[in-house]
Amino acid sequence: MKYLRGLPLLVAGLLLMSTPAFAADYNFETTAPQDYYGSTSYETVYGAQYNYGGINAVDFLDPLAEGAPVSTITSGGSLEYGIQASGGSIYPDSTGSAYTNEGKTIRIPTISFFSASNEIPNFNNPEEKILKPLYDRFELKVVTEYVEDRAARLAILKQKQTASNTQVPVSTISLAELEAMQAEVRNVLVPDSVNELMDDVLCELRGKGIHISDRKYFGYAPIAQAKAWLEGRDCVEPADLLVLSAYLWTAPEERTVISYTLERMCSDPLKNRLDSILADAIEGYGEFEGAADAPAARRIGKLRDEYLNLYEALEEMRSGAQSDREREKIDACLDNLEQYSRKAHEAINFSYAPLRELYALRAS
Repeated sequence: MKYLRGLPLLVAGLLLMSTPAFAADYNFETTAPQDYYGSTSYETVYGAQYNYGGINAVDFLDPLAEGAPVSTITSGGSLEYGIQASGGSIYPDSTGSAYTNEGKTIRIPTISFFSASNEIPNFNNPEEKILKPLYDRFELKVVTEYVEDRAARLAILKQKQTASNTQVPVSTISLAELEAMQAEVRNVLVPDSVNELMDDVLCELRGKGIHISDRKYFGYAPIAQAKAWLEGRDCVEPADLLVLSAYLWTAPEERTVISYTLERMCSDPLKNRLDSILADAIEGYGEFEGAADAPAARRIGKLRDEYLNLYEALEEMRSGAQSDREREKIDACLDNLEQYSRKAHEAINFSYAPLRELYALRAS
């Protein structure tokens, strides 16, 4: 079951335009005799010797870094940097035709990178802290727990014992098909309202002490677009952001907070906003009651100003409602706000006027 739940994440990952990342080799060649210090793999990887004390390709592995060259990543490609032989200027290479690991270069088109590890680096350790930018580039992360169900364990054990050494794929996707799907994903619309909701999520998580890098924030859209595309839609909806629970965390213990926040804010974002407005209305009424010693006119004047601001926000939400159901929810919140306003006026024997009329007077 856990394997099946991971399949959508795997497919979504394949649909993303991944930017590869790898640990840089910082060895360099000096002016010492060649028989003492030989050239290292840095030149093989980046196309030039390491420019000690100056600019280097490795400094611009982050495409958002200040001064990084601009490059367009083509479908199925990767973003790499090299240094021109003459002048040492940095140039971007988005051909995605080579992958270098431990000094060995393989000429293949880069589609996606996958990695597995028994442990996560301790970024509080200075020796491992340098791995954080690399780790941050892995977009979808899944923690595999021990198989707890006995029947499932025995079934997997039996499968391992009887499986042949050669595993034949059940189905395949050609590179052309994958590129076509990626093109369709890029055409999925991300509404401004979803971007605004994502910004709210970012602020909420950072306020809870969860580190979300700008790279993560600015790169969320392709995952949400892939989720919408997999469900047959051409537009991202708030609920699609729930898939980011596998994208936003750095430490495994953050997953619970992130999942809860996404569930609360994205499953029904309208309800979350209405609950927040109603909470403000209740808080304002509580302050009104608590200021019984203050002049009545001052108390009701302060409450009216607060309620009119809430009324304005609700009217803006109502004008942008996408369905009758959304309008019904907003109207219910307006009714609750109106009831608190009426109750406050009656408590000090002031003539009551509906918020709609008070708002019209203020706007005139």
